[in-house]
Amino acid sequence: ADQEVLYQLLWLPKTSEMCAWGSDFKSCKSLLDRASRNDPTLTSMTILPMKTFTDADLIRLSGIIADGVNTHLNCFYASGHNVSADAIEKFGEAMGVAAKNKNLVLTNVAFGGRTMGDDGVAAFVRGLARKCPVDGINL
Repeated sequence: ADQEVLYQLLWLPKTSEMCAWGSDFKSCKSLLDRASRNDPTLTSMTILPMKTFTDADLIRLSGIIADGVNTHLNCFYASGHNVSADAIEKFGEAMGVAAKNKNLVLTNVAFGGRTMGDDGVAAFVRGLARKCPVDGINL
């Protein structure tokens, strides 16, 4: 069980087809592919600073969440990665859609970088509130 947790935290390959250390080491493609396949072993996704995490990656994850494709991912951490307010707003919308449709399993999130600022937080809340009424949010 401890080894399974280590694999999950570091995304160490258990088989050659899930290699996160291969040619796409810097990208998040393999992790997002696993999320889109609803991999039951991927319950927490931490995007380490050495990885490249782009607007396109956050928008792709947003689609996975909004469509209810993934029913296992409950934690997402990508602190230190700079993404645009537009991408953050789409992420908020996706979480709102999933919550409204009772498909939201992602309950712990931490994301954003030095450039996020108040505009990024406002964009996330705006997106979330647009799709699902928000009574309160703890930032």
